[in-house]
Amino acid sequence: MAITQETGRRDFMKTMIKAGTAPLVISAATLGRGGAVAANDRIALGFVAFGSRAGQLLNDFRRHPQAHYVAAADVDAGRRWNFVKEIGEGTPTFNDYRHVLDRSDIDAVVIATPDHWHAAAIIDSAQAGKDIYCEKPLTLTIDEGKQCVKAVRNAGRVFQTGSQQRSDWKFRHACELVRNGYIGDLKQIDTYIGEGPTGGHDPNVGVPPGLDWDRWLGQAPMVPYRVTRCHYEFRWWYAYSGGKLTDWGAHHNDIAQWGNGTEETGPISAEGTATFPEPGGYDTAITFDIRFEYKDAAPVICHSTGDNGIKFTGTKGEIFVSRSEIKSS
Repeated sequence: MAITQETGRRDFMKTMIKAGTAPLVISAATLGRGGAVAANDRIALGFVAFGSRAGQLLNDFRRHPQAHYVAAADVDAGRRWNFVKEIGEGTPTFNDYRHVLDRSDIDAVVIATPDHWHAAAIIDSAQAGKDIYCEKPLTLTIDEGKQCVKAVRNAGRVFQTGSQQRSDWKFRHACELVRNGYIGDLKQIDTYIGEGPTGGHDPNVGVPPGLDWDRWLGQAPMVPYRVTRCHYEFRWWYAYSGGKLTDWGAHHNDIAQWGNGTEETGPISAEGTATFPEPGGYDTAITFDIRFEYKDAAPVICHSTGDNGIKFTGTKGEIFVSRSEIKSS
């Protein structure tokens, strides 16, 4: 689009946003391969946990003929059976993921465990010589993250952590506009990720048949089984995750880092306020406002209120982006 004196900045921004719909992936057919993949070029995948997120990832992988699926591990027998139903009768499954890593016919693993298992699974997979895709958030602590980086580098493996918003044209386009100065100098970034839940006060009950609760807990404190501790609900307990800040926060604060040009560094300070649930149930924050300061970049403020998304504020305008829209003002 040619920029003339009559083209207002806001009209130009809106046109640029609309123009960001070009495909970001080139198909094999476009490259002249017609989509065919030789057998020895296929990637043999193993799954470390096969819950709802792993099932979504499997559906994504199925769009790529390069991948095929060899084995899975999960501490829940029902979820192991779900994998067999997806892949085919006779597909090997295990309670202990190390049996997946021991297989010489697996090139790479998909790790979609609860968050508190990520670090151990990453390190074990790297040391077993497997390439790795691991769901976000990468780890529970900074030290765990450093140990994972060291293990992957020492093993010379390929590693990717799941952050699918990086592959969404809206987020990429928003960051391109911000980093190329279309809203002027970047002054502040606000991320809006929603409130954490209350609850989790249901009674302890017997462990369901087929679930290895001790292995599910792993290195976390030994506690009785409770429905609201396990599977999806693990997100709201600090022993296993970090609440909204490591759930939606891992997505939107990553986009803030991208737009801020700070992927290779991080904040130099963080402070904020939060409210927490009553004792005895979920223990991650309900409401919060946290301000991250950077040495040579705009501050980022993470909120539990507001419409879900990221707002970039510059000296010449704003861009708001979410999974459903991108808009400027």
